[in-house]
Amino acid sequence: MIALSERFFRGAQELDLFLRAVRAEMDPESRGGPTFDNPDDLEAYLLSAMA
Repeated sequence: MIALSERFFRGAQELDLFLRAVRAEMDPESRGGPTFDNPDDLEAYLLSAMA
């Protein structure tokens, strides 16, 4: 079960990177963006962007 969860998580990460690359190709203005020093702020931002 843990191995399956890890594979699912890696797949989700790869999909996230792919979608970011597509967005950067389609909208050059999106290449910038906010930066985060706090991992909790980053997680909240990413979760809100997916909702």
